[in-house]
Amino acid sequence: MARVFWILAIVGAIAAILYLFFTLANAEEAVQEAAGAAISACFAIIPYVLARAVAELETKSPVR
Repeated sequence: MARVFWILAIVGAIAAILYLFFTLANAEEAVQEAAGAAISACFAIIPYVLARAVAELETKSPVR
């Protein structure tokens, strides 16, 4: 199960890189760049945190 979430984390990181690249290429103001960077961070951080949580739950779960 953790492997699925780690794959989603990798996909999220790739999506974050692409979104940030296109945002920076098309932004006209600094506010747009900042908003794009924040959204890109969410694409990368949220799947990573979920993957870490699932991995920890699998290693420490007393029920198997």
